[in-house]
Amino acid sequence: MPMFGPLIAMLAPVLLMLVGAIRADAEAHRFVLFMGTGALIVLAVAIMIYHKTLSPPTDLTALLMSLMALGWLMVLMPDEALAANDWYRLLLEGTFALIAVAVLTHHWLLRSGAWLFRRARILSHRIANKLDWPNDLQAIKDMPLIQQFREALIFDAVPALELLANLRPEVRYAALCALEYRPHWRPGQVDTILNHYPNESVPLVRVAAIQAVASVDDRRATEVLSEALHDSDPRVRQAAGDALFWDSERRWDWLRNGVRNALADPKLHDCGPLIKEGQKLPLEAVANLTAWSAERGIVSIRAAQTLSVHFIRTLQENPDEVKPELMKTLQDPQAPPMLRIHFARLLSKQRMIDPSLLEKLLDASNPAPLRQMASELLLQSGWNTPAVSCLREIAKLPNRELALDTARIIQTCLNVDMGLAVGQAPPPPNSAKAAEIVRRLTLWAQKTEGNDNALDTGYKPAPQA
Repeated sequence: MPMFGPLIAMLAPVLLMLVGAIRADAEAHRFVLFMGTGALIVLAVAIMIYHKTLSPPTDLTALLMSLMALGWLMVLMPDEALAANDWYRLLLEGTFALIAVAVLTHHWLLRSGAWLFRRARILSHRIANKLDWPNDLQAIKDMPLIQQFREALIFDAVPALELLANLRPEVRYAALCALEYRPHWRPGQVDTILNHYPNESVPLVRVAAIQAVASVDDRRATEVLSEALHDSDPRVRQAAGDALFWDSERRWDWLRNGVRNALADPKLHDCGPLIKEGQKLPLEAVANLTAWSAERGIVSIRAAQTLSVHFIRTLQENPDEVKPELMKTLQDPQAPPMLRIHFARLLSKQRMIDPSLLEKLLDASNPAPLRQMASELLLQSGWNTPAVSCLREIAKLPNRELALDTARIIQTCLNVDMGLAVGQAPPPPNSAKAAEIVRRLTLWAQKTEGNDNALDTGYKPAPQA
């Protein structure tokens, strides 16, 4: 099927010229028309050789063949030629001229965008009136209708932007999917989407709106996307993070406030780091997050988690330079405690931290969570008396959340039954179950070191060398 267009464009002028030659009365006129037929055949072969295919571009082939035939008739044929068949010559000239004009008109309609704009209008009308949408909104993105709409919007996004006022979320989602990661916008078009975003109630439509303007290097767009980092829906937050952190170096000043608000949002305290593993942050962002990790509240925890993910990538790329920096922060008593804890975990996972350093972290001058984590890491490799003593000290602190985590370490590493369900999250700190666990932990902490396993059912510590 794709070859029919080029074949017709090549054969039709040849056949028309050949019929003219057969109908010619004068021998000289017949000879000229036969020569024109041969010239058209040679041109058709040359076009195929140049494009190295039997199906060259239809428009170009039709234009060249028609101009060649029209020129042959008007230049080489005398006015009195084909006197008996003037109507046919006029038909040939008119046909070839019409083909050339039609091809050029079609070309400029495509170049100007008028043709695609009209097609986009037609598809926009079909989308606005379509009723049989899939139940799953995400399936709309892969529909052939949406792909065709995307291709028709190359020159102008207006037909899609007009659909944002539609009351049905399927229509709005379809329109924004067709604009996904659009690189070029006309003035005011991005503002249309940004103005619509705060009023959009459907999370997936908000995701599509973020993805539509994700490639826009503009302050307002960046600020709006940064506020989406603490959206109520995790899919929206993920889409905003993907859009912002792939090129955050130049835009950090614009998104800093949004990142700070997201890290401090109490509703997102258990959402972890803002970036995904493998992503990096600019130096200015690292400095800001380091400062935030020293603050009180949830912001310090999530800032430290985000920095930890950043240093996973940098540690893999340049360990000789990054490892000393992390080690220095880990051992610095003035560094933010949460940062020291997460750096210790990172270095431990990468097997870059020595047991001797972990034993130094057991010192009482260090924050309790850091001492607790160092104890756990040491006990995972076997019995360690200083680590057990450290846990005994931490167990006596009046902090129920810290106590529950200490009980988990003792039950896991020392095989002492603390009443925790294996493989499940610890109970709420204010629950009766948590109170029972803390009671058991207190009993264990009051035992002498020679009787660490008084609550155990048979575990015996390894003898000391």
